Amino acid sequence: MRLVPYALLALAPVTVVSCVSEDDTIDLGAVADGKTDAPAITNRAITVPKRSAPSKPGVRNYTVRSTVDFEVALTQDTDNEIKVSVTNLDSNATVTSDRTTAPRVTALGDGTEHEYKIRVENWGATTLRAKLNASARRACPPSCSPPRARTSTASIARSTRPTSPTTASPARTPISS
Repeated sequence: MRLVPYALLALAPVTVVSCVSEDDTIDLGAVADGKTDAPAITNRAITVPKRSAPSKPGVRNYTVRSTVDFEVALTQDTDNEIKVSVTNLDSNATVTSDRTTAPRVTALGDGTEHEYKIRVENWGATTLRAKLNASARRACPPSCSPPRARTSTASIARSTRPTSPTTASPARTPISS
C-alpha cells in the first residue's frame, strides 16, 4: 500500500507534459470589434516551451473568433526569436511573421465570423513568457483621415443624375469654401 502514492507521483510529470502538447489549443474568445461588449484580448500572458532542437521550435496554439481584420502582436522581456502564424480555419488562408523578437501579423476578416488558429513558435533556448495582443484593426487611424470633400455626396448624386432632354438643367458647379 505504501507504493501506491509513489506510483501516482511518478505518473504526475507524464500527465502534466501531455497536457501541453503541440496539438492542444487554448481558446482566447472573440476579438473585440469595437461594437460589442466583448473584452479585448490585450496583454494576455502566455508561456511557450523552449525549442527542443535547433530545427524544432517550442509551439503553443490558440484560437480566436473574429468578423473583422485584426492584428496579433507579441511582446516579451527577453530576446527569444518568435514566429507567429494566423490561419483562418474555414479557408485555410494563413499569414506568417518572420522570426523576430516582436512579431506582428494582420489577419483579414470579411464580415462573417470565422475561427482562427494562432500558432506561436518559440525558437529561443529558454521558455518564452510573453504578452499576446489580438485586437481589431481600424481601416485607417485618425491621423490618416482623408481631406473633407468640398461638395456633399447628396449634391454629387443630384448633379450626376441623368436628365431627360426636355428637362435638362444647367450644369452645377461645386461651391468652393
